[in-house]
Amino acid sequence: MISLLTQEKDPWNITYTFLPMVLFEVLSIALRVYYWRKVEVKYNFKRLIASIIILVVAGQFFINGLDEKKDYLRFNHGLWHMFAGVAHYFGMNCTSWKDSGSNHVVEL
Repeated sequence: MISLLTQEKDPWNITYTFLPMVLFEVLSIALRVYYWRKVEVKYNFKRLIASIIILVVAGQFFINGLDEKKDYLRFNHGLWHMFAGVAHYFGMNCTSWKDSGSNHVVEL
């Protein structure tokens, strides 16, 4: 969502796509390090691998969509959004968390 908002300034500038993604990835790593001993994370590796594979496919459509002359109908750009959304679904559903202080389990 933040990437979409920052792209309003300059829609075809790659910086406004990757900068928010990198910043939030750094934030997620920092939170994981901070909560290292407080939260137990279990991964569903089938969903994680599916997410990564679909994201690689999405990345190819993203790259193809950067050429405005070849993709004047924005077909590749639309497929990028579709595959990125599917990859996001699998990526968000590949973990479950257990608070070490209680028996509460959170699954997305």
